Amino acid sequence: MLRIAGDEMPRELHDLRFLIERGCLDVVQPDATIIGGLSGLARTARLAQGRGLTFTPHNLGRRPRA
Repeated sequence: MLRIAGDEMPRELHDLRFLIERGCLDVVQPDATIIGGLSGLARTARLAQGRGLTFTPHNLGRRPRA
């Protein structure tokens, strides 16, 4: 089975809700720095959990400066 993860770049919860409610994602993966920090992640996690989806935060992965 191929699972689809995505939506690292939404700025608003309603953007994620659109994809979740239409069954576009199996794994909800918002970026904490874009979705609104820990509060935004918590709201997103509750939405994903309510739909039986996997939730895992995305890390923008900025490299430390040398």
